[in-house]
Amino acid sequence: MRHLLLIACALAVPLASHQDPGGSRPSQRRALPPIQEPWRSKVERADLLQEFSSPSPLSGFWSLRSFVREGVPGQARGYVWFGNQHCMLATSISRGGHISPFVESSVRTYRVEGDRIVMTNLVGHDHDNDLRFFAPGVVETREFQQAGTMLRIFQGARDSYMEFVRVE
Repeated sequence: MRHLLLIACALAVPLASHQDPGGSRPSQRRALPPIQEPWRSKVERADLLQEFSSPSPLSGFWSLRSFVREGVPGQARGYVWFGNQHCMLATSISRGGHISPFVESSVRTYRVEGDRIVMTNLVGHDHDNDLRFFAPGVVETREFQQAGTMLRIFQGARDSYMEFVRVE
C-alpha cells in the first residue's frame, strides 16, 4: 500500500509542474485583447425570413367547391395553393352547351391586407375562346372571407365569387 502512495505522489509532482507553463502566475500574464464586434462574419440567409415568419392564414391547398357569377351558380373544378408569399391557381369553369370551358392557370405573389388579398402576377394565362397571357407584374386586389376550412374569394362585386374548401 505504501508503494502505491509513493508512486501516486511521484506521478503527481511532474503533472503539477506542467500545469503552469513558464512558471508565471495569472496576475503576471498579459490579458487577451478585447473581441472586436462583430466577432463573426454575417452570412446572408434569405431562407430564414420564411423559416421564422408566421405562416399566412391562407397557407394550404384548397379545392374549388362552388363558383358563382353575378348570383348564378356554375359548374367548375379547380384548386388554389397558398404558400407564405406565393399562390398558384388552376380552374376550369363550364359554360354549358357546346361552348368550351373557361380555363385559367396562374402563379402569383400575394400578401394579405385585412380582408383583402393583394396579388402580383408572375406568369399565367386563360382561355376564353382565345388564349390570353397575363402580363407579369400586374397587381390585382380581391376581397376574401375565411371561416374554418372554407375560403371565399370575391371577383369584383360580392355576387361573384369562388368558394374553396381546405384539402390540407
